[in-house]
Amino acid sequence: MSRAYAESRIDVWGSIPARKSLSERGLNYMKAIVVFLFVTIASMFALPYALHAQHAEAPVYKEGDSWVFRVKGSGEFDGENQIAFKNGQFESSSAGFLGTAVLVTVNLNDPERKWFDFPLASGKKWSFRYSHRNRAGKLEWRDSTAEVIGPTPQPLETAAGKVSAIEIRRADQGRARFVLTYFYSPDTKSVVKLVADVDSPGGKDHVELELIKYSVQ
Repeated sequence: MSRAYAESRIDVWGSIPARKSLSERGLNYMKAIVVFLFVTIASMFALPYALHAQHAEAPVYKEGDSWVFRVKGSGEFDGENQIAFKNGQFESSSAGFLGTAVLVTVNLNDPERKWFDFPLASGKKWSFRYSHRNRAGKLEWRDSTAEVIGPTPQPLETAAGKVSAIEIRRADQGRARFVLTYFYSPDTKSVVKLVADVDSPGGKDHVELELIKYSVQ
């Protein structure tokens, strides 16, 4: 067999390219296995979080539970504010901090001010009406609608650490309009982050709240 004929047979039948293709196929196969194993392992670690964060039951507060929140943009409550559960009720280091419509922190279980509607589950919606006294002491009413968006894809990074969290969005309408997004965590039995935009006759404000320290049983 002449050299030219042998080379032509190699070209026609693709002997050399075929060997290369098999090698590439083997490499691609190994890459596919590695990717599959990586995704499988990642899913195994993510599953407990996903199951844990799917919904949240009403928290049970215990004696000595405490939280420290940092607030920006509110004016009166800017800085650190502490809340503690003592003798069956909540106490705050700042008078008036608890129960404010914008600064949502713990579940006060107030039938009128339903910042939460437990159990929290994705897609859940509710509406309510609550009263408020303005700075002049006049009673006003606000209509509110809220919706549970659902758990965050991954644990939420906060100043107090990584926690599971469920996102809630709320809109209040009265003389002032509030649009809030806050993240409740079953781990801390509280809101861990909140942003609110306030549009009132006096102007517009942007308020932020974040949990920076907590101790719960």
